Amino acid sequence: MCPKSILEVFGKSTKNFIKLKNPNKELCPFIEQKCNKLSRLITYPMGVCSVKINSENKNIKTERVITCPQRFKENNNIFNDVKKFIFNDEECFIINEVKQKMIGSFDYIQFTKSDKKEEVKDYAIIEIQSDSTTKTGSLVQNLKDIIDTKENKKNYDFGMNTYNTIKLSFIQMIKKGQFAEENNRNIIWAMQHYVFDNMSERFSFSDDTISDFDIEKKIHFFLYDLIEDKEKNFKLTLVSKYSTTNDKLNFAFMKKNNLNESKMLNLLNKKNKLESLKILKI
Repeated sequence: MCPKSILEVFGKSTKNFIKLKNPNKELCPFIEQKCNKLSRLITYPMGVCSVKINSENKNIKTERVITCPQRFKENNNIFNDVKKFIFNDEECFIINEVKQKMIGSFDYIQFTKSDKKEEVKDYAIIEIQSDSTTKTGSLVQNLKDIIDTKENKKNYDFGMNTYNTIKLSFIQMIKKGQFAEENNRNIIWAMQHYVFDNMSERFSFSDDTISDFDIEKKIHFFLYDLIEDKEKNFKLTLVSKYSTTNDKLNFAFMKKNNLNESKMLNLLNKKNKLESLKILKI
């Protein structure tokens, strides 16, 4: 089992965690409000910002995975990066949760104003994609251990629900990407390398699918990671930028997989032998 445990609670690294007098009064430092994630298993907010897991990448010992979208709001880093790379440092304004019929809500619209200061001159769509976990009970136990005793064991058996995260987002990528291209606007998907790399592997993204950042294209991936500083805290940092088109993204998503059916048949035969008493017969 891949070792997993909480990395940040209420914006604080578990490496430097100080016992809280009252978790119910803790504010999320990224939105300066009370955390709104709740669980019926505890009486205070579910203030988990990120977790750490052993990496499958041989070059990286530990993955630091953001599990709350509010964690991406640190110091307005994403908005400042969009301002720099999309709007050439022009003064920007941000509106959240903008609904568009038949597409859904855009997480954020970042825009510039005309000289008249009353009309929108240009805008970009920003979508934030955090990951999620399974086995909430185990994650809650990890949180309780930290809150009650400051103890953070090396391993809890919650899981990463990354494929579900990708399934819930890729249709939006197509529909919202189509809207952006048709209207000659930029859309930025802000996520971590961990999620992006998982998606790239599952859908066999190639160099033809994804290119280095190109402002002439309208669909962009801004990839962030949590970088540890000298005080053992973690800073949200832009580490990569890529671009693509809706046609290339759609082609990758619709590409036929190379699964070998013999493996499926072997699995079914194995389960038939091991779980014959559990198999429904009608």
